[in-house]
Amino acid sequence: MRIWGGNQVCSRKELLDESPLINHSEWREYSFRFEPSMKHTYFFLEVFYKTPSLFPYNGNILIDDLGNIFPIPCEEKEIVEEEKNPPIVNITNPVNNGLETREQGFRFTADVANISRKSQLTFFVNGTETEIGFNVAMGSVTANLELEPGPNRLKLSARNKDGQNQESRTVNYIPPSQPVTAKPDFTPRVLTGLKDRSELSEGKKIPLNKMFFMADSSRIEVDNFPILDELFRFMMLNEDISIEVGGHTNNRCQVEFCQMLSEARAKSVVEYLVDKGIPEYRLKYKGYGKSEPIATNNTATGRKRNQRVEVTILKMEG
Repeated sequence: MRIWGGNQVCSRKELLDESPLINHSEWREYSFRFEPSMKHTYFFLEVFYKTPSLFPYNGNILIDDLGNIFPIPCEEKEIVEEEKNPPIVNITNPVNNGLETREQGFRFTADVANISRKSQLTFFVNGTETEIGFNVAMGSVTANLELEPGPNRLKLSARNKDGQNQESRTVNYIPPSQPVTAKPDFTPRVLTGLKDRSELSEGKKIPLNKMFFMADSSRIEVDNFPILDELFRFMMLNEDISIEVGGHTNNRCQVEFCQMLSEARAKSVVEYLVDKGIPEYRLKYKGYGKSEPIATNNTATGRKRNQRVEVTILKMEG
């Protein structure tokens, strides 16, 4: 028996596992464990068996935990799958994240590939869809912007029949009347109440006070935006710091669900920061479920404290 993976019916794009030749007429169990090296839409089972000399046998397959299996005739020739060409997005200006400028007028530029029309592109400035120019022949995207004071979040998304891609940048506009000062060396009070970096160290856990989710939900509510914006500013002001966002729950759910929910909540926080312009390599997320309570689960107050989000300093150079 051979198990193939592919993106079409009868496709043999990747051989995932195989058994020895089946040369008996008994019911026997065959277990397979495979790790695909790519994404597959279909799994194709191909069975070869040797008919015993005394008992002609046509063969049957019984697979646990699956629905009915319907035989599908496949042509002898192997199906050649079309090459996938998902879009490619490369922002060229700003050249790096967190660029500072004293000019309010800003020209955004980017290069894209595998895009044939403007409708396949979407450009957002601070969460608002914004008009762009697109040269199909050159694959170039441009936009003339009027920046707002402070961080401006720019995100270009592209999609075609083979997939989608996006890239984000942040530009900090400092108005001429606002003096340029050195980056302050402090941790925003909303994180811990700490006032300077001397109280920070690698491995230190910082609870996001007043950060709460609705029951059984990982969606970030509007009330949490100011808290996460403070965390965003903390990451912008401390570019040498990398963090882990950890999600925790109380004990009022099954282990598997608690684990899934806590990880989803931590992931939603990281996605919020990435969307605002923090590089992904500085962020990790992990769900701890109900394994690390900081208070008793026997009271409503204790359970509320245990259902939390914490930031752990993974790396800092200063």
